Amino acid sequence: MNLGMTKTRELMKENEKIFVVKIGNRNYAHKLLLDKWLLAQVRK
Repeated sequence: MNLGMTKTRELMKENEKIFVVKIGNRNYAHKLLLDKWLLAQVRK
């Protein structure tokens, strides 16, 4: 996708309730939910 760290953090912050899993101070992207979200974005 060619995203830098800043853009990745922005996307994760904007979509916290959709595909982000917080563990402690870290944010992780749930791969299956992220893939589903990406496909929905492409279809728009």
